[in-house]
Amino acid sequence: MWLLLIPVVIIFMLLAAAGVGYGIYRYITMDESATETVEIKMLSTNEAISILDSEDLSLSRIQDVENRVAHDGTTEQEQTLERRIKALKHVYTECFLVDQHSLKRLKNVYMLRAGELSDRQLQTFRWFFGLSDNDQQQFEYIEGRIENFTDFRVKMEEEIQKSHNN
Repeated sequence: MWLLLIPVVIIFMLLAAAGVGYGIYRYITMDESATETVEIKMLSTNEAISILDSEDLSLSRIQDVENRVAHDGTTEQEQTLERRIKALKHVYTECFLVDQHSLKRLKNVYMLRAGELSDRQLQTFRWFFGLSDNDQQQFEYIEGRIENFTDFRVKMEEEIQKSHNN
């Protein structure tokens, strides 16, 4: 009688081992598909330049464009893109992302980098530098961080409005 139970036990153990093995296999394959990397969409040089022309641009967006550009343009386009990325990073790190904004620092960076900015970005700066000295000085007293060119203009308009109401 015991001899008849041995094959049943062996079959049961084999089935259990197969079940455990299948469970481990499913866990491993499921884990691999869960951590599968999503393919990053590359940007053509023209697309990258177009995105960098935007007024509503943050440092993380600039870095994203820099990492995703496919570098498929002409030498001139590539140089334009490289200059623009360098200029925008400089403007953001030296001006927009510091806690204490300095009008002198902003003007210096603008003078150094104006040739490398897009027309829309230059428009924002020209608008600002076209303000009266008193209105420009309000910029130095803005609290908080400016994250993009649209914020820059909006914050400036808010501060100027406050100064006219006082």
